[in-house]
Order: sequence, then structure tokens, then C-alpha cells
Amino acid sequence: MNREELILKKLQGQLSDAEVKQFDSLMSEDTTFANQYQDYQLIWDTAPAASDSSHKDTSGIDNSWKQFERLRDEQPARIVKMPVWKSLSRVAAVAIIIFSAVFLYRSFNGKDFETGITCETEKGNETLFTMPDGSEIFLNENTRLEVDKNYNRETRTTRLNGTAFFVVKPDKDRVFEVVTDHLRTVVKGTTFLIRTDDHSTTVGVRTGVVEVQVGNQTETLKAGDEITVSTASGGMIERSETNQVAIDRLLSSTVRFKDATLRSIIKQTEKIYSVQITAPDKLLNNRYNLDLEGVSAEEALSVIATLTQTTVSRNGDYFELKQ
Repeated sequence: MNREELILKKLQGQLSDAEVKQFDSLMSEDTTFANQYQDYQLIWDTAPAASDSSHKDTSGIDNSWKQFERLRDEQPARIVKMPVWKSLSRVAAVAIIIFSAVFLYRSFNGKDFETGITCETEKGNETLFTMPDGSEIFLNENTRLEVDKNYNRETRTTRLNGTAFFVVKPDKDRVFEVVTDHLRTVVKGTTFLIRTDDHSTTVGVRTGVVEVQVGNQTETLKAGDEITVSTASGGMIERSETNQVAIDRLLSSTVRFKDATLRSIIKQTEKIYSVQITAPDKLLNNRYNLDLEGVSAEEALSVIATLTQTTVSRNGDYFELKQ
């Protein structure tokens, strides 16, 4: 069994005892595999429909792909490029949308964007922000994110100044856009890091495919690809490898939450403290502001329980929130 099949079965809870041993061995011994699993789990978790039974076999995946192809054929004038990702259809998150990033022609200027939500972080305040559609954005310190007033309608457009890691929830009807002073990044469902300031913008892809527009030029980035555009180089594009260390550092240091769903808070808390947490389904989409800086796992769960008006019970590394 290859790695993609193993990850898919893990996400679906279908591993045999022998496969569990194989999976655990890879997680402990192979950093690349562990990162790959973490990335796919992030997207799987932000796309609840992926766990629906209709997507648990290859027929569901094939149907999703055919639906995407029909959508593409219905709008041929708007499509610039269709990356070939059908070969990766066994990956769990692909069951929803196939990690396809297509750039839709849509010029950006000040009239296109009207700020609706703003999220800013100060020095030392890495923050997880859950978007209205369930996408997650890990904002580094000293970062400003603006969300278009019409977000989640025709498109999903944001502006960024600073550094952020994006976990985009797949949506076949609306692309996700990040605009900076130097370029525009367009995706449908993937994970990637953007660093930008007054002088340059860097886009590094962790999973999936991203298309970046720099002036009249469009660059396609796959997992592991990174580009930088800077005024110092006269707007020329410099290619390199994605800075995985920077991504890991941001993900591991984020313990503050702004307008974050309980689902997002639980996922991040589980990763930070290496614990398991369950909560009532009806609370998972409720949003909270929370700071877990410098607290233990037990203290963190106590704070979350107080915030959500639940009680918490503990059995080793397993915590349960109850109403």
C-alpha cells in the first residue's frame, strides 16, 4: 500500500492492525510522511463533507472529478490552465474538489475590494483566525489580514500584509484569493504560506497547487515550490523550495485564537499539547476569542470549558467536553 492510500484509510478510520503499525512507524521515523499526513489532515478537517460516506470510495472521487470537468467546460473562456491532478485522486481531500487551482481572469483594483473584517496581530501574538467559510489562517506576529466585505459570495478575496499560513477549505464555486502589493494568489483548496512587506512577497506551497499572477505572467506552484517577487529584483520571479521550517514554527507557536470556531481551537490544542479532545457537535462551529499562552494542557481545557459553558473530564491524554 502506498503512502497516499495509507493516509486516506487513516483519515477514514479504516486501518487494519497491521496498517496501524505501518502508519505509526512512518509517523515516528519519516518526517516527510508526518508532514504530509498533517497537511492532508488539516484540509480534511476543514472540509467536513470529505468524511461523508459518498466520498469514501473511488467512485465518489471520480464523480467529484467529473463534476469539476463539467464546471470547467461550462466556462471555457475563463479558464487559463487546468493542472493535471487526477492521478492524485486517492488523496482524501481530493474527494471534495481535487487539489485544482485555476486562475480566473479578474482584474484587481481598489474598487474591487471593500474591507469587511480586519484581523491584526502584534509582536509575539501569533493567532489562528477562522474565516466565514471555515478556512483557517495562521497569522504570524505583526501581520494584518483584510477580508473583503463580499467574502464567500462570488469569490473569497483577502488582502495580506505580513506572514500567514492558509488552510483553504475547498469550494467548487468560489476561488480563494490573497492579494498583496506584488501579486495575487488563487486557489480552490490547499495549504500555503505567504510572506509580504512593502518590498517583496513570497509564496510557498505545502500541499496542492497554487497559481500566482505577477503582472501579466501566471506561475503555477506545486507542493514544495516557492517564489519571491521583490522590488529589488525589478519584479523578477525567483524560484526556490518552500520554507517548511518557517511553516512548522508558525503552526507550533500559535496559541491565540480570534473568531475561531471551537473545531479550529480543538484541532490546534490537540496538536500543541499532544492530546485528544471531544466536544458536542452542536458547539463545534461556535466562535470564540481565546489566549492559551503559557498554560498547561489541563489549564487550557479548563479555560475552553469555561468559555463554552461545558464541563471537562480527563482520562490520561483524553479530554471530553460535556454540556
